[in-house]
Amino acid sequence: MNSEQSPSAAPGPDSDGADAGDLPPSVEEKTRELPKQAYVSDLAAALGQVPRPINWRPLPPDDLEHELLELNEWVDWLRHTYGLPAQVIPPMWHRHPELLCELSELRQHWLFCFDQQAKGNQALAWHHDFAIARERLRDWVTISGTRLDRDRPTRITSWPGGEADG
Repeated sequence: MNSEQSPSAAPGPDSDGADAGDLPPSVEEKTRELPKQAYVSDLAAALGQVPRPINWRPLPPDDLEHELLELNEWVDWLRHTYGLPAQVIPPMWHRHPELLCELSELRQHWLFCFDQQAKGNQALAWHHDFAIARERLRDWVTISGTRLDRDRPTRITSWPGGEADG
């Protein structure tokens, strides 16, 4: 460093060649923030949205239809890819909230684990969780009473003093 250069010297041109030193401080600050905001925006667009759990109860009709169609497509892929029997995923799964929720959560987990930004071991973690989820799905199918050749609404046990039979 020669005597003409010092760390406290007035800033010269930025890396892009522009000299922001002549701008009023508030304008200079805004000028420096714009590229940062653009970077954050571009990064968010490139990475996409992080899969989140779906709360089915408050969904408006248009969102409900969209999410159900997406889930149905994924469930169809899942049962074909893994050769799942009707004891795990029956044809009328969508009529049973317990199956819909389990499959929805499994799909969201799959989306997260197979995202392009996921760590390398996430696929293995998903398959571990999928094995456990298959056992839960078998339990849900048994409880619901839905089968390959027939369906009925999931039975709800009446509690004493609870809902009136209707």
